[in-house]
Amino acid sequence: MSTDDRSGVKQTMVSESKSDLVPAKPKGLVEAMQAAHPINGVFGEVFEELGGADMLAQWAKENYSQFIKIFSRMAPTATPENHTSQINIQVNAQLGPSPLDE
Repeated sequence: MSTDDRSGVKQTMVSESKSDLVPAKPKGLVEAMQAAHPINGVFGEVFEELGGADMLAQWAKENYSQFIKIFSRMAPTATPENHTSQINIQVNAQLGPSPLDE
């Protein structure tokens, strides 16, 4: 059985006995951060060691304006619905010379 936690990381439920399921430590967060850059992996390890998402949530409650400031810098910018990220260049080779060609 797997669930998504607040960080969006898939988490697998591990059974210590057949009657109760406990969440396993999320796998992949530190590895994903490490793949982006080694220093990110170090920060990921420290983040988990300090308490992870639960610790961050507590800090955010106590420092709400700072959390929002940091979050707003991290959040992706909105892209208009009709934006396709494509550039279309059309060349009409049948045009004659113009004053700009001189």
